[in-house]
Amino acid sequence: MATTQGARRGNLGVLTGALFAIAWVAGSFAQDWTADKPDIAYPRPTDGMANVQKWFEANGDAAALNAGLQIIGGIALLVFAGVIAKLLITVNRTSSAGSVAGLAGALSAGMLLIGAAGQAGLGTDAASDGATAQALYQLTFWTGGPLHVAALGLMVAAVATGLGAVLPKWLKISGQVVGGLAMLATLSGVSEIFVAFTLFGRYLSFVWLLIVTITMAVKRSAPASAPAAEARA
Repeated sequence: MATTQGARRGNLGVLTGALFAIAWVAGSFAQDWTADKPDIAYPRPTDGMANVQKWFEANGDAAALNAGLQIIGGIALLVFAGVIAKLLITVNRTSSAGSVAGLAGALSAGMLLIGAAGQAGLGTDAASDGATAQALYQLTFWTGGPLHVAALGLMVAAVATGLGAVLPKWLKISGQVVGGLAMLATLSGVSEIFVAFTLFGRYLSFVWLLIVTITMAVKRSAPASAPAAEARA
């Protein structure tokens, strides 16, 4: 019974990776759906102070809702980083892949939480001051965007490599490719061209994590039935 319960807890732990992706996407859609003035274009990182202030003054509640869901996603990612690090160490019997995945996942979660805090600030009266709104927006973009995604990509690449022996080959290779693309987001400060890797790297990582976490949850649930069968025998 204890073994079965432990396996089930492990399954739920792995699925925090899926919860992270779902919470982030839900926050993004919720912000669009609840915006009071959706006709105002969401500011780009290169937009001036006036454009940033205009959007957040008009849609502060939507920004706050998005921030709340991002915080949930960040906490889920932090938990997942610990769970996947432990799993990688168990699978490989070495700490290298597990350490990289755990540290990268924790860094990615930290960046997302900092960005979410900035987003939450933009949902308050802080947005009524143009300079403050611009500063918070830049903080939100860089920490919750390129820096978060680059660290996420490193985690994905480490997980794909570390679980290579138990994942289908196509999942291993796709994870390494997706992780590499996401890490290119760090070059966003060099050229606007690389900002695209923040978008592609984020969503491709989400899809990959959803597939892998569900796959691993199913794989890890199989041993849970064995002790129960033995007990009945």
